[in-house]
Amino acid sequence: MTTVISSGDRGVELAALKAAKESGLRTAGFAIAASPQLQERFGLINIDLAELDDDCSANVAVADACVVIGKRTRRVNVIITEMQEQGKPVLLLDHRKAGAHQLFRLWACRNKVQTLLVTGHTDANSDDVYSFLREELPKCCR
Repeated sequence: MTTVISSGDRGVELAALKAAKESGLRTAGFAIAASPQLQERFGLINIDLAELDDDCSANVAVADACVVIGKRTRRVNVIITEMQEQGKPVLLLDHRKAGAHQLFRLWACRNKVQTLLVTGHTDANSDDVYSFLREELPKCCR
């Protein structure tokens, strides 16, 4: 794994970008209204909705695979559907369950994930998600 992408929304997505950056991975992603600070720190690119339906499609287009952490929302379901339509692997992960660490590493390695899209609910406990990803991302196949 070399890159973690998301739109930088609070909760799971922002926690993933922080964990990836601190793990030495590249970060990137497309967003609708990322602050200049998020653009600079994580390489987010603001998109014009007149040119593209949403940031979900842009991120799906560049991802090899997607991990969904926590509850699914309508937006997350759109991402899952688009990933599946393109034949890209999706992992629905409850990072708090026993075996989640091993499951995540095995899934990432088996799918030879280079660019991982991370998404999930904005109300998720971002500290828990950050801790999980900060521990696991460096262990994934590089």
